[in-house]
Amino acid sequence: MIYFPTEEEARERKASAEAAGASVQEESDGRIDINTADAAQLVTIPGIGETRAAAILAYREKNGPFAKVEDIMQVSGIKSTLFEKMKDYITIR
Repeated sequence: MIYFPTEEEARERKASAEAAGASVQEESDGRIDINTADAAQLVTIPGIGETRAAAILAYREKNGPFAKVEDIMQVSGIKSTLFEKMKDYITIR
């Protein structure tokens, strides 16, 4: 079963990451840039835990930046159902 945090839980994760000294890369509308975010920032996205955050970072390291947000579905464990839940929280610059 996949756990999707509520918006409130995602905000709490973000606040925790900021309190731990992470500078959260966001657009002015609050979305996370998936090309520049670190693991602490990625886990603030609904449906992304530590394992998926690590997979995103590994994918970026191997393949370079994402060209469009839909490309995140190329990361192992991120398919259309999860993408639909997270797409409003992510962006690329």
